[in-house]
Amino acid sequence: MTRLSLISLLLLALCAVTASCSDDDIGEQYTDYRNDIVTYNGWNGSGNATFTLVGRNDEQSVLLNSDVKPIDGLKAGQRVLLRYNFSDDGNGYDDVRNITAYSLTRIISDTLRHHAGDSPCRTVRLRSLWRTGDYINIHCQVEYTGKERVFALVADDATLHSDTVDCYLRHELRTDTAYHWRECYGSFYVGAIWRGHPERTLRVHLDDNTFPSVKYYDFNKQ
Repeated sequence: MTRLSLISLLLLALCAVTASCSDDDIGEQYTDYRNDIVTYNGWNGSGNATFTLVGRNDEQSVLLNSDVKPIDGLKAGQRVLLRYNFSDDGNGYDDVRNITAYSLTRIISDTLRHHAGDSPCRTVRLRSLWRTGDYINIHCQVEYTGKERVFALVADDATLHSDTVDCYLRHELRTDTAYHWRECYGSFYVGAIWRGHPERTLRVHLDDNTFPSVKYYDFNKQ
């Protein structure tokens, strides 16, 4: 089994805000914006960050040129939650857009792990589970502990060569006390599952108390 790293949900703190306003002058960063999970690429020739908005399912991806300056500890390839708006007059067919970024939030960014057999999952409150390209993304609520926990997407090794690959959301608090519920975002790279086998189904199992009768969700490339 690949070693599962401990992930701190304290990473969901705001780490970059580009504007502020008074109660009498509410800026568009609070009223009119996009909120997307994107891939951080690095810095362009002007010293600003670029991101890739990977298209929903297999739709076209868009390169986002931003006005964000360097942020300590952010590495190329990390998935982040970006609040922004387009600052140009492009359209839905453009593959490069300029944006104004309002905030950037570090989220759980990982690749699919492997394990023999299923994996336990503490209950989450699912808000959304969706695919963008080779990423499975999740927005949910989890119980807050103030400490690190295991939160990973894990494939059952026995199904890796099957038509349906079973994956489990592994969520463990260890022995920490749970308090209130809080927001959690994660994005997991799963592209290796479909490499050379786009016909495979990726099945994500999780324990969700929002829709308890739904035990898994299927994702397909075709």
